[in-house]
Amino acid sequence: MREEEQLDCVAGRVDHIVYRNEDGSFAVLEVDDGRDLITVVGSFGDVYEGEELEVRGHFVTHPTFGTQLKAVYFERRLPETAGAIKAYLGSGVIKGIGPKTAERIVALFGSDTLEVILKSPEQLTAVKGISTDK
Repeated sequence: MREEEQLDCVAGRVDHIVYRNEDGSFAVLEVDDGRDLITVVGSFGDVYEGEELEVRGHFVTHPTFGTQLKAVYFERRLPETAGAIKAYLGSGVIKGIGPKTAERIVALFGSDTLEVILKSPEQLTAVKGISTDK
């Protein structure tokens, strides 16, 4: 059996960053897998609330904090639903876009928002508060 097959997997949206040290070498995340909030710990660098992650690792029981997935590695995934995209953009992942601007962008483009940003960002000027300079 390969090592990858022995790892537990949690896939979902980062609901809350409980703790992150200054250099980004350790974080405690609450990941919403669609059913439960799962505590995930490990090195994630710059991770944001609203991001979609697939984390592989081992479940451990911390004597104080209970069951946690101790990450071995993870992959970022782009959010697919309008709600997840709004949370992702509103998290600060893109400089200059906060929660209010994210809400206006997603209200206009819905689940196509990320495609618009990547393929035709000039369309963003249709959103109140976004100029060609921004």
